[in-house]
Amino acid sequence: MPTPPRLQPVALRIELLDAAPLVWRRVLVSSQWTLASLHRYLQWVLGWTDSHAHEFQVGASMPAASLSIAMTWAMAGGTGS
Repeated sequence: MPTPPRLQPVALRIELLDAAPLVWRRVLVSSQWTLASLHRYLQWVLGWTDSHAHEFQVGASMPAASLSIAMTWAMAGGTGS
């Protein structure tokens, strides 16, 4: 039987563009979360009501919401473990 992937915590720094002074949060999430689950978490962390424009960008690409954080990290040149 294959071994399930090991859950890894990932520290993310979230910055709001065009905000002065800089607004940012550091959050810890699982590497297995999808970008869609990260979206829901950020709504809570930032006190938003899903009414703010946002996007996830990795380098020059816009990854799909169904990608896991580990897969997105791998796209950016990380190890993705």
